[in-house]
Amino acid sequence: MERRRFTREELYGLIAILLVILLIVILLKLYRNEETTPANNQVQTSLQDLSNFEEQLKKDSLAWVRQHPHWSSEKFTTKLFPFDPNTASYETFMALGFAPWQARNALKYRSKGGRWKSVEHFSHLYGLRTKDFERLRPYIIIHQDSNECTQSKRDSIRRTHVEKYAPGTKIDINEADTNALKKIPGIGAYYAGKIVRYRERLGGFVSKQQLKEIDGLPDNVEQWFFIEKFIPNQIHINKVSFKQLIRHPYFNYEQTKAIINHIRLNGPIKNWEELRFLGVFTKNELDRLFPYISFS
Repeated sequence: MERRRFTREELYGLIAILLVILLIVILLKLYRNEETTPANNQVQTSLQDLSNFEEQLKKDSLAWVRQHPHWSSEKFTTKLFPFDPNTASYETFMALGFAPWQARNALKYRSKGGRWKSVEHFSHLYGLRTKDFERLRPYIIIHQDSNECTQSKRDSIRRTHVEKYAPGTKIDINEADTNALKKIPGIGAYYAGKIVRYRERLGGFVSKQQLKEIDGLPDNVEQWFFIEKFIPNQIHINKVSFKQLIRHPYFNYEQTKAIINHIRLNGPIKNWEELRFLGVFTKNELDRLFPYISFS
């Protein structure tokens, strides 16, 4: 059977097709290279730096443990109390019985962009023994907004165009979801989420001025909001647990402990006067608590 030979025109056509395919391959490769933006490169570099830093911490921590085999954090702990490792200070770590190098490691880890996402995740702190972690576990609290740096970086990478409100627009501060909040000039996904989480912890806003309690919001952001007649979610102070009470933004550790101990030793707190006589609240602190507390 005689082999068919290509004509000159067919050869030219075949070459043209091959050139087109080669051009498409080159364009696809260039497009993929452009997709790796400087921001993505920066994040990948940061993640690699964090990984290298974690590995160095591991080596340093293991070396310290070998040199101090008899270290016991219990000897240096006066009391245990709730803490968020993503926001705790050096002094807080030391008060909880951490070794100085452990406290520094935790702060250095955070300074590199590291965040603990759950209670169990904190057990990965290099040099923290299982025995010590189990002792601390009931007191570890990971607040949602403690991962704000990581989330802020993600927002900067994934930021998409959102049509903003025209001047004079007002929305209900207690009804707006994150999509509505992102339409306010100066508010992106990160701060929209922060407003919603703070509102949930409060039990609802009773004043636009409470927005000033959220760090980082634009000046005069309250001009975009109104508050309808609103009854916030109240805390039944005689029925909540320690962990539930301290989660509210208006209670600190000492105040929460005083309330829980008083109820345990003396029974329910009956009114505001009895709460005031605990001696752990200023007048301003009691005033701002007024809409949020129920004694029944």
